[in-house]
Amino acid sequence: MSFIFNGIRIKKSLTKEQRDALVEDCYQRTDSVTNVTSVFRRVSYYDSKRQFNVYVAQQKIGVIDPVTGKVV
Repeated sequence: MSFIFNGIRIKKSLTKEQRDALVEDCYQRTDSVTNVTSVFRRVSYYDSKRQFNVYVAQQKIGVIDPVTGKVV
């Protein structure tokens, strides 16, 4: 069963507690070969049994322009 969380499609089946615990954050990743920095939105929830964040989905926002420093 899939659903939408803040504009990101979640394809995993989650319990109600896991859905209520979903959070969104952003991170940057730089490709070492092309030296291009991409910005992503990531959705995760904290699993108290395993004591770490479980990443559910991510969506690419764009690429940082090296001249202006803005996301395009």
